Amino acid sequence: MKKNQTLPYIKKNNPKYYGLYYLIVGQPDNVVGTMIIYDDKNPYIYKKNTDEFIEINLWKPGIKVSNKSLKVGMSQEQLRKKIPLIKKINKQIWVYEQDSLKAFFKIEKSKVSHIKIGLYDKKIDFNSIINNVEW
Repeated sequence: MKKNQTLPYIKKNNPKYYGLYYLIVGQPDNVVGTMIIYDDKNPYIYKKNTDEFIEINLWKPGIKVSNKSLKVGMSQEQLRKKIPLIKKINKQIWVYEQDSLKAFFKIEKSKVSHIKIGLYDKKIDFNSIINNVEW
């Protein structure tokens, strides 16, 4: 996993246990994205409810994110309707921010081709995250 300086520092006195999950739809070789979680209580236990969401990256269709049903392949018009306060950083990258939650959308040929949503340190600016993504 690429070293990521943008992940939030969650607890001062506990070790940080981040887990990387590959998101697969259908066949095992159809990886559509990744998800990072954090757990400082039960990091080595399989069935638990102590995981905390950190980040999701999607680069192929197959998974919807949030109650807004955001997905790779949706049109930029659909995205704008679902997130009216979205801002364009440049021609291809659109962003949305609410507190420590930041969402990034790459637009190619008028469609969303990559989604990155996560909880980031509030001091991190958009460009730091954008430059850390392999678009």
